[in-house]
Amino acid sequence: MAQVLFYLKGLPPFLVLLMVLVAAHELGHYLFARLFNMGVEEFSVGMFGKRPILRYMRRTYRIKLKEGDDPYLKFRPDGINLESGGEDRPVVVIDTPNGRILEEYTDFTVRPWPIGGFVRIKGMMPQPNGSEIHIPGGFYSKPPWQRLIVLLAGPVFSVLGGVLAMIPLFMIQGEYRSSNEPIIGQVMESKAADLAGLREGDRILSINGQPIKTFYDIMVRVQNNPGKPLEFVYNDAGKVKTTTVTPYLNEEPTEVVGPDLEPTGEIANLGMMGVIRNRKLVRLTLADATVTAFRVPVQDVVNLLGIAKRPSLGKDSVGGPLTMLKVTSNAVDDGTAEVVMVAALISISVGIFNLLPIYPLDGGQMVVALAELLRGGRRLSMRVQELVGTIGMALVLLMVICVFGIDFMRLGAKDPPPLKLKPSPGAPAKK
Repeated sequence: MAQVLFYLKGLPPFLVLLMVLVAAHELGHYLFARLFNMGVEEFSVGMFGKRPILRYMRRTYRIKLKEGDDPYLKFRPDGINLESGGEDRPVVVIDTPNGRILEEYTDFTVRPWPIGGFVRIKGMMPQPNGSEIHIPGGFYSKPPWQRLIVLLAGPVFSVLGGVLAMIPLFMIQGEYRSSNEPIIGQVMESKAADLAGLREGDRILSINGQPIKTFYDIMVRVQNNPGKPLEFVYNDAGKVKTTTVTPYLNEEPTEVVGPDLEPTGEIANLGMMGVIRNRKLVRLTLADATVTAFRVPVQDVVNLLGIAKRPSLGKDSVGGPLTMLKVTSNAVDDGTAEVVMVAALISISVGIFNLLPIYPLDGGQMVVALAELLRGGRRLSMRVQELVGTIGMALVLLMVICVFGIDFMRLGAKDPPPLKLKPSPGAPAKK
């Protein structure tokens, strides 16, 4: 019951976050579709439901008709739009001194279930006879390079939205950064450092006679020597002491960091001694905050490539709606800034995920547009499109099953006990 209440607590902010993230993504598609004079019938937050529960805005636009354009091409003889869910949209053609103009409108709506969203661009349904390329203002009536940009705009807006949300957080609240001073942080109970008598705040002077200048120096010697006794000389509150630490081999693969204590993207089984690096909250300048924020999507891509090389890492790195809901619930307890940070991270992850070259994700549709660009604008055959769509849908379904499987495994598993940390002398014991 307590777990159910925990998830329910995070549900309202999670749904709000989801709507905002979806709106940012779809805004990218919408703006560039209109930039290239594509007709957009609906901008919706929420994917399911026969009809919208709210239509909060309607914007009219005009498409200039070329000689020979048929404004009725997209409609059945009874006047029903084939792609508008059965909605009867009147065809309004205006004669002007400069030619005929097709007047249409975009409805901005909310659908009953806010788990996704869409921008419905005219003419996105391929037809067996290829007539979609002749629809005025239609998606496929535009050159492949324009379609490519429209498809790319959604993921880019998701990533940029997350990055732009992070920058003021890093400037106002700051970012936790690992200290590279050779000082022991928190010590895990009953691990190698604890058994050797090391405590938080001890400064390491040398290991096996080799001088230690940075925390990275400590890490390198410990990680490369699991099971081997190492002689530590350290300063404990002004007193120089000596002890022996025998690192243990971590059974779970661990992320490798470089001399700057930033992840390298490599995963390996490393020697450990059971300490946590010191971290301090540092407020960043605008330039530093911008660089730090843009590093996040880069690191996400590196992590994704790591999962592609070792799929077994996915169970600890991948999550679906339940995982996002859990993270949001935890963030609610930590304040508004943490909720915004979670939203930014999810937005970046959603943007990168949508770039995967799998149809019908944006990345998969971009591959089709790129192929047609290389073919000089000629459309792929209906058979090839159906094959690509079938394979893509099967892969997406497989990913959904795997992600939900991981979610439910986490839901059913008991949370691991918190790490037991040895407090430094005089420090209050952690509960």
